[in-house]
Amino acid sequence: MKKENDVYTYKEIIAFTEGKRLDEIDKLQETGKRLYQKILLALGSALIALAVCLLTAWLIQR
Repeated sequence: MKKENDVYTYKEIIAFTEGKRLDEIDKLQETGKRLYQKILLALGSALIALAVCLLTAWLIQR
């Protein structure tokens, strides 16, 4: 249902459930946010994984 109606973010879902449509500027803004949010999520996950690996290596060497 999300793909059929092109709603992905919380803001878009709320507007859809209330029967409203986001204007074109808001829609483009939300679409633009998705890419950098995915990139930041990937980088954050990588940093957490690196920290866990470094901590594990440090504990093993003790």
